[in-house]
Amino acid sequence: MRLMDRVELDEWLGRARRTWSPIKVAGRQFDAIVRDDGDVPGVAAYDHLYDAANLAVAWLDDNPCPDESVATRFRAQMMAYRAIADTVRSTIADEDGDRMVEQLGGDAPALAVTRESRRGHLHRRRPRSGGAERG
Repeated sequence: MRLMDRVELDEWLGRARRTWSPIKVAGRQFDAIVRDDGDVPGVAAYDHLYDAANLAVAWLDDNPCPDESVATRFRAQMMAYRAIADTVRSTIADEDGDRMVEQLGGDAPALAVTRESRRGHLHRRRPRSGGAERG
């Protein structure tokens, strides 16, 4: 890589890593969702992740990276965030999401996907001893 290319890449990475760049915002939102603190994120958290990742993809379009391989990695990461958010939102909002989550839970604590959870509040519950509980 030429020195000028390296300088351009360093400048671009500096902009991409600013505290409030869309890329950093999407990364922080994803980290907050996957944090293992006992709280189950609601639908709104996944909506925010989707929107933040979408803004990051638009930012990447408007601010082309001088190194195509770096641009591809960032774009893939943001698109993965969008796919995760969209998949979880669809599962939570789908009427069959209750059954799907219960099947995944088996005898372990299951995620209660109820009408309340579709409004943004998810709760953990323990299935009855005979299998997963329907709510």
